[in-house]
Amino acid sequence: MSPPAVHLLALHGFTGAGDDFEALAALTPGIVWVTPDLPGHGSSVEVEPVAALLSRLTTTLLALPRPRALLGYSMGGRIALQLVAALEDTHPGALDAVILIGASPGLHDPAEAAARRAADEALATQAEAEGAAAFLARWRSTPILRSQAQIPEPWRGRMLARRAGCRAAGLAASLRVYGTGALPSLWERLPQLTTPTTLFAGALDPKFVQVHAEMAAKMPRAQALVCPGVGHTAHLEAPEAFAAALTQALAPILKTGGAP
Repeated sequence: MSPPAVHLLALHGFTGAGDDFEALAALTPGIVWVTPDLPGHGSSVEVEPVAALLSRLTTTLLALPRPRALLGYSMGGRIALQLVAALEDTHPGALDAVILIGASPGLHDPAEAAARRAADEALATQAEAEGAAAFLARWRSTPILRSQAQIPEPWRGRMLARRAGCRAAGLAASLRVYGTGALPSLWERLPQLTTPTTLFAGALDPKFVQVHAEMAAKMPRAQALVCPGVGHTAHLEAPEAFAAALTQALAPILKTGGAP
């Protein structure tokens, strides 16, 4: 008898959509992908408070068959980590694995967090003033995202088409509510997070290579992996290589049908 499929709740990044994972879904037959649009993105227009979002995602996750896993990229990774912390308080053992891509547990220093909130507020105000199209064009040109140019077709074209449907109000609200400075720092919680976790960062994204190394040093069951030749959007820039790495990371629960 073949092992059961892993049911994977996957959370996309800022300006993205659930369908951004379509290439990976096609390359991972042993995984059932559940890919909602996060608030302010795609079909999810209204931005809800963090507690309400975590409650809704908890309901979605707990309804999935075992083995079940959680994946988050960038903004989605920040939200995923908040969800992991909440689940370990309220539903310990509910998750069999966590995958984070270019994600941070927040900012240690309150002054740094305040500065980041101010910077995100400026970005949000700019998005509202200039409209989504102009904002997205500038956002794509930021250094951390330039490597997205190597996302293979047809996936890159489809991703850009989805982003063209973004609304400035939704993007602005998500910056204010789910930004790095807005979400609580989880650095102090990391030693208590015991779900097996794999942290992926692209080799061309040195900031998150370092952040993930620091996270893995604090987390009792985490490993940090560096993906060669790709940047912040490691999973989309080289989907075939990432799909293979993801399948390997989930191999323990694919074999056992649950947490190793």
